[in-house]
Amino acid sequence: MKRKSWLLISMIFCAMVTTVNAEIMDVSISPIEPTIYDPISIIVEGVEGTRPVGITPTLTVDENHIVLDLAMEVGILDANTPWSYTEHLGNLPEGIYNLDVNAIYSPSYIQTVSTSFEVVPEPLTLAFMALGGLFIRA
Repeated sequence: MKRKSWLLISMIFCAMVTTVNAEIMDVSISPIEPTIYDPISIIVEGVEGTRPVGITPTLTVDENHIVLDLAMEVGILDANTPWSYTEHLGNLPEGIYNLDVNAIYSPSYIQTVSTSFEVVPEPLTLAFMALGGLFIRA
């Protein structure tokens, strides 16, 4: 009975340690300054205290709000192991977008990182608009 109790306590401790060591380290957009013609990707990088077995993504786009949920499937306890995930959004219309990335390590441990980015018209379009403004003033 004592041996089973220690085994149970050890398993609970290991489960607690794995969630404490997990975190998102960086969320970035590629390209850094996207235009309406650029295919856009979200790149998420992090570490966790287990060997990542897999990531199950769920993407929700609601007008200018994007939510990426990453359900993390964890493996055996290990040193902090880096992981990364890339979600390809494709082209987006012009506008400012708010992005929330949720790493779901367990039902009780969810980390959220929020950022925003802007999609602009193609650079030559901006240049022609600026030149047009000069000619209208003259």
